[in-house]
Amino acid sequence: MTTFAALGDSITLGIGDPAPGRTWRGWAALLADGLPGPRLHNLATSGAQAAGGRTARPVPGTRAVHPAVGHRLAYAPPAGRHLTS
Repeated sequence: MTTFAALGDSITLGIGDPAPGRTWRGWAALLADGLPGPRLHNLATSGAQAAGGRTARPVPGTRAVHPAVGHRLAYAPPAGRHLTS
């Protein structure tokens, strides 16, 4: 069994990626399906953002999972976004 913890935002949750049964799928579920004996813990939060290469605050439940594989994907505002034309 491979324990996989995914941290991130709505992309990680799968918002906008419909799956059968009126649920969301997302990249984390797809990746977990390729692991031997996957046990996915999707700890993503819609609206999460990266802050200087680190998450802004600890994600509850992360340490309790003891993942063999982990990945973090979070939105980082593009440079110059605050500029107007």
